[in-house]
Amino acid sequence: MTEMIIILEEKNKKNITYNKKNDGYVQQKLVTLDMQRRYMFKISIYFTLLLFLVSCSETQPRTCYSFDEKQCRFDPWASSVSDTSKEESIIHYLSTVGVKVEEMYIDIAFHEVACLACAVCPSGPRIYIAVKEEDGQLLATLDLLNLTKTDCSNLP
Repeated sequence: MTEMIIILEEKNKKNITYNKKNDGYVQQKLVTLDMQRRYMFKISIYFTLLLFLVSCSETQPRTCYSFDEKQCRFDPWASSVSDTSKEESIIHYLSTVGVKVEEMYIDIAFHEVACLACAVCPSGPRIYIAVKEEDGQLLATLDLLNLTKTDCSNLP
């Protein structure tokens, strides 16, 4: 019958257990509070690193464009929409033609002075949008007034 004798020694801040066997003693290390803290610290570092790597997954490059609203409500989204939902109607129109808008900003007072000819003159607001790079080619096929590639710093 094996008899167990536990001797706790303070040696390098580790508790040591000795099991008595028929032919001698076997040394085993007990997990101390200090070792548990180090283990949890390592786990938290690995978990934080994993979250960082997942959050930095590769995103699609985006491109920003600006265009103007036409006089006389000649834009396809302006047919039956009030000015309060202009942003929603533009996003809806662009999504129906296959362009997914990631961000949008409308500068209401961009054109302080504009001509009054319908369909060729801007009405005042300038619309800034951010889209995926491949959607930029589709935007070029639409009849948007003064469509230009622009810096994304105009978006909030």
